[in-house]
Amino acid sequence: MTAKHNPPISEQIAQATDWVLIMSENPDMAQNAEFARWLSRHESNLTAFNEVAVTYGLAAKLPETVRNKPGRTVSGSLSAVYFALAASVALCCVLLFTQSPADRPTERHEFATVTGEISPFTLPDDSTLVLDTNSRADTVITAKTRDVHLKKGRIFVDVAHDKTRQFSVAIDDTFAFTALGTAYSVEKVGRGWTLEVYEGTVGIASTLITHAPVKAGWGLRYEERRIHRYQLPEPLVEAKPDWQQHRIVFNDTSLRNAIAEFNRYLTRPITINDPELASLSLSGTFDLSDSQAFIASIAQLTGATIRDNDEGFEIGEISTNPDN
Repeated sequence: MTAKHNPPISEQIAQATDWVLIMSENPDMAQNAEFARWLSRHESNLTAFNEVAVTYGLAAKLPETVRNKPGRTVSGSLSAVYFALAASVALCCVLLFTQSPADRPTERHEFATVTGEISPFTLPDDSTLVLDTNSRADTVITAKTRDVHLKKGRIFVDVAHDKTRQFSVAIDDTFAFTALGTAYSVEKVGRGWTLEVYEGTVGIASTLITHAPVKAGWGLRYEERRIHRYQLPEPLVEAKPDWQQHRIVFNDTSLRNAIAEFNRYLTRPITINDPELASLSLSGTFDLSDSQAFIASIAQLTGATIRDNDEGFEIGEISTNPDN
């Protein structure tokens, strides 16, 4: 006899999250044969699906979704699986309801950083928020939900696992990013946003777009009503964005773009008035708290003239005369 070995819990949760998010968009997927095969593959898959379904608020819909639709036929054994799933979710809901403290108070908090500041904050549920430079976020923690509203800037969240409450980061009334026990960053950019997932899986709730869940190692950029998907570069520290470590990495980045990115952390910005210099490429890892080292590196690499004035730093034309 060959023993069945369950996959790691994190892998099961990720797979269950995929199915829940798919069904939230298309309830008919509850009658999908591939879903039935996944459920029967490991007993613990059902448990994982139940937990995720409750967290994402899909449990209330399951009894309806598992009923036979007109014109559809489902085998008896498959129907039994669906109705067992619905009953199990219903029982899970009852247990969670009886075990959740009804008198848990609603907690509201406001967090903000100034230019150049990168700060971590711990929420009452032990989740961690890290606000990037010049950012602001409000949080509302209740007995049933954990909501973060990013007002401006960029935020990284390391979510404490809690199967009774979903965790969501919203940037306005039309976009929210929801996850279970995972790590991801969200940035508000004008009317658009970026999402980068460093651990786990993140779902997107929106009235404007429909998109599959985003898994670790991938990012999305939304601008001008279009989505661009990209793979994240290897971070300096596993499962954390480089900026959280006060570091920034450039890889053949134009000097113009590199300076613009670094300026986000400076109260006295760097300007460049030479188009030829601005198009040069820059590579390297720099400390966001040490602007002098960054400027010195530019001067050394390009031979440009650096002027320090009251407003900031100006990078001028390459000096060809040692007497100038």
